[in-house]
Amino acid sequence: MDYDRPEISKSAIKEAELEMERLDIESGQVEIHADKYSTVKRGLKSRHIQFIAIGFAVFFGEFNGANFVAAYIGLLIYFVSMARWWVWKRSGLVPYAEMDFVTGKAEIDAEELDYR
Repeated sequence: MDYDRPEISKSAIKEAELEMERLDIESGQVEIHADKYSTVKRGLKSRHIQFIAIGFAVFFGEFNGANFVAAYIGLLIYFVSMARWWVWKRSGLVPYAEMDFVTGKAEIDAEELDYR
C-alpha cells in the first residue's frame, strides 16, 4: 500500500528540535512567555506531551484537513463522552482532598508482590 505522506523538510525538523529543547521534559517544567516581561512556569505533564504528539506530523508539509480530523477525532469523542457522563450522572470532579488512596492499598500491594 502506498500512503501519501508529506515530505518533512530539514528546516521543519530543526525547528521542531529547537522547540523540544525549550521544553524541559524530564523535569516537567516549561516556560510560557505571555510577553517579553512575564514568564510563567507550569508543569508539563505526560498528557500534554501525548496531546501534542497525537497529530504532530499533520502540521508538516501540506496541511490536509482529513488527516487532521483523523488524528484528533479521538480527543473530540473523549471530551464529548466525558461531558455526557457528567451531565447524565450529575457528578463533578472530586477534589483531591476528598479522594481515598488508602482503602484497599494492602491488597493491591500484595498482588504486586506476587507478580514480581
